[in-house]
Amino acid sequence: MTPLAPSILPWRLLLALPAVALLSGSGRSAQPGSTAAAEAAYARAVAVIADSAIRQLDVLPERTQLRVQTAFLEPGHAATVPFGQLARLGASAFDVADSMTDRFGGIAPPADLARLHAELTASLRDAREAIARMVSAADACAGDPASLQRCQVPFTAASGALGRAQRRYLDVRRRLGHQVTDTGTILPAFASAGPGKQ
Repeated sequence: MTPLAPSILPWRLLLALPAVALLSGSGRSAQPGSTAAAEAAYARAVAVIADSAIRQLDVLPERTQLRVQTAFLEPGHAATVPFGQLARLGASAFDVADSMTDRFGGIAPPADLARLHAELTASLRDAREAIARMVSAADACAGDPASLQRCQVPFTAASGALGRAQRRYLDVRRRLGHQVTDTGTILPAFASAGPGKQ
């Protein structure tokens, strides 16, 4: 059985940094207190905190989804899917997403970004809920591997929720990145966690 590669970031280091540290020191060309400085600081918070939360969705990479769907189609393959390990990785991912989502939601954005901040935070909460659903489904499958058909619906639904949450986040992030360009702020490009998405 091939173990799943965790894609959990070193989030404790990020949590150790006070939010004010992430919202300062950005935008060297901007004057302190200016709109440009505020938006540059906010963009940094998005790249460091929010992106770290959404990357936890990589806990269920495409190759693992394929293995699970194959197991549902051919129950004899159930033993090849490490549902228990997937549930444990999912629980760790949930802890990270939960902490990062609460931290990002507590940030006060620049006034002109308030609506997009609310949407971005909502998408992170959707992602957190999707991970919780995936963990529950994986636990169910691990607890009764002989009844994979019974856990197929919730697991497939959870997998779909993960994808929708990520697409929503990236859509809002794209719109936010476009809006901050009016002050010369560049929102760093989003990068997946790497191996987990292969």
